[in-house]
Amino acid sequence: QRKEELARNLKMAGIQMDLEVGAEQSVDEVFDQRIERGELKSFGKNKYLLIEFFPFTEIPMGYKETLFSLQTKGYNLILAHPERYLYLFNDTKTLQELKDRGMLFQMNIISLSGYFGKPIQEFAEKLIKEDMIELLGTDLHGQRHIEALKRTLHNTILADLLSSGKIMNNKF
Repeated sequence: QRKEELARNLKMAGIQMDLEVGAEQSVDEVFDQRIERGELKSFGKNKYLLIEFFPFTEIPMGYKETLFSLQTKGYNLILAHPERYLYLFNDTKTLQELKDRGMLFQMNIISLSGYFGKPIQEFAEKLIKEDMIELLGTDLHGQRHIEALKRTLHNTILADLLSSGKIMNNKF
């Protein structure tokens, strides 16, 4: 219902935009059970699946097997907010392994505002500079996130990324 309401409001405002309802799928202790029950919500004609690792402080046990299982079931994987996983800050090997598996990275725009802290902002900037970000998201959960998003409007790193042609959001 909320999606339809938003779509009507956008149309009335003269804004052309395709909307899909989606959510991050948490790779946690019951994730494999959700895979087997077919409870995952993918999007796009190519079965894209937005996943996030929990907790943010350490990589989940068995994550490689889980990712392999998803890919053998035909899912194309997108890692939500890689800039927020503390254990990846200095782990270029794991970052590259995820990329080598064909995983896309979706950065939260508000990470560039410093909302989640300076280290996360700096890591987000590093991922952009290393051409590891293909998608952008907002992860808006309330007014405080909207205010953080507004603070990124004049961010030169974001502007450069958007004008680079590397962002794929419009391909879904």
